[in-house]
Parts: sequence; structure tokens; C-alpha cells
Amino acid sequence: MRSIRPSRQFDLGQHRFYQCGANFGLLDQLRLHRGFSSRSVFPSEPVNSPMTDKRLLLTTASSREEADTIASELVSRRLAACVNVLGPISSVYRWHGEVEHSDEYLLLIKSTGAQTVPIQEAIRELHSYQVPELICIAIEAGLESYLDWIAASVGK
Repeated sequence: MRSIRPSRQFDLGQHRFYQCGANFGLLDQLRLHRGFSSRSVFPSEPVNSPMTDKRLLLTTASSREEADTIASELVSRRLAACVNVLGPISSVYRWHGEVEHSDEYLLLIKSTGAQTVPIQEAIRELHSYQVPELICIAIEAGLESYLDWIAASVGK
């Protein structure tokens, strides 16, 4: 049997891990050490799975002020539990046949499936763009306590 020489060593508190190559890294060793399979998403807390009613919606805004207004309105109307505003980001897109470049602000909107239509209506109302971006991504799994917080923070 061939012996594998570790290329790097990591000390995490009282545990020591070795990186032995690209196919078996630190995260894999940590999972094995703690008894988790590679399919574990968040092993320290129960995972709400296989699919939840929670959604991550994405939109962009032309300015920080517009992004903050949209974020504040969505949370105060209880349409979203949380909105992260990132940016400025650089966007490249086609508009009226031309390639455009602009700085925008990305909004990450955490909500539930039941709120997607009201969020769409609010985005149309609050947004300055003729065709605002709004993409909805289903959240398959997450920390159960966080997903419960989203549910408790929206609606009513």
C-alpha cells in the first residue's frame, strides 16, 4: 500500500488535519472527523429539507438610495424578512440592441413563496427601471432556525 504524504497541516483547536491532495481536502477531513457525510449541508442543526417554501429573490437598482428604499419598503411591508444590499457591482447587459456597462446595486431578498407576487408588485411600483430584474430562486435547505425566522418575519 502506498503511503500518502501530507502537503499541508492545519490545526483547528484541539484537532489537526492534513491536506493530502486535491481530491481529499480539509473540509472532507473535517466532515469525516465529525461523522458527517459529504451531503450534510449544516450538520450542527437540523436541516429543513428536501425543499422549503422559502425564496431568495434577486434584483438590481441603479443607485444606493434606490436600493435602500426598495429594501426598507420590502421589510417594512413584511414582504421580506431581510434584504442585503451589495455594491456597487459592475453589470454588462444588452439594452435596445446595444451592449451597456453600468454600476448597480444587487439586492438579495429573503422571503417565502407566498410573498413572491406581492414582491413583484412592489418592485414594479418602487423601481426606476422599465424592465427591472427580478429572479426568484427556491431555497432547498438551510438552518431550520433561520428558515423559521424568515417565516415569522413576513406576512401577517
